[in-house]
Amino acid sequence: MQDQGVGVSMKHYAANNQETNRQSVNEIISERALREIYLARFKRVVKEAHPWTVMSSYNSINGPFSAHNSWLLNDVLRSDWGFNGMVMTDWGGSKLNGIAMLNGGNDLSMPSLNAVGKAAVKAAILDRYFFLDFRKGFLSIPCRFVFKGF
Repeated sequence: MQDQGVGVSMKHYAANNQETNRQSVNEIISERALREIYLARFKRVVKEAHPWTVMSSYNSINGPFSAHNSWLLNDVLRSDWGFNGMVMTDWGGSKLNGIAMLNGGNDLSMPSLNAVGKAAVKAAILDRYFFLDFRKGFLSIPCRFVFKGF
């Protein structure tokens, strides 16, 4: 599909295995079980199909929401597997916290940030807590926000 110029989005990353309370459930899963059972299929897709985008899931995994989970999005997806595309939240997946969503490793918040959340992200950018890193790859010049620290 992507060889025809149509991007693929791998979703819902990760451990999104139920509909009941999927926006609030906290999945308690050992790292070994995560890697061997829940993340293995995502790893295969990243390594073999090279999707253009990944959509984080609503649920929490061992505490943080998936969209706020730096270990899941930055350490595993980007560093361990070499994913260099765009990561986005599911609709409403930022949980109204733009700073946590960006720190977690998302590049895009699907519509959900309220005025307070948008203002916090804008203030962080203006105060240089975030900087823009333009690099080759997704859609020629993707924009990636990187947390520099408070």
